Amino acid sequence: MRHRLVLFVGLLLAAMTVSVDAAEWGLIRPGVSTTATVRAKYGAPTRVDRQKVDNYDTENWVYVVFAGVGSWIGAFISLTFQHRKPRGGAPMGASPE
Repeated sequence: MRHRLVLFVGLLLAAMTVSVDAAEWGLIRPGVSTTATVRAKYGAPTRVDRQKVDNYDTENWVYVVFAGVGSWIGAFISLTFQHRKPRGGAPMGASPE
């Protein structure tokens, strides 16, 4: 029983190390080919999708700047006014007596 398990695991590992060729990509090599070389060979894309980040339109820079500044202001107000140290008495987190 143990020999069969060892044989099965050995065959499984041997099968995982076999080299597999990818489908033909027309001489496009991932990590090597540039956008310029691909466009020179195949032309411009037929469709362009606008990229969104977290469902927000990133092409409208006024909105992006406004959202960023609002974020910073909200964080500043939160950290400044909501997390003040208590005046007198026991420090925060101290056990009640």
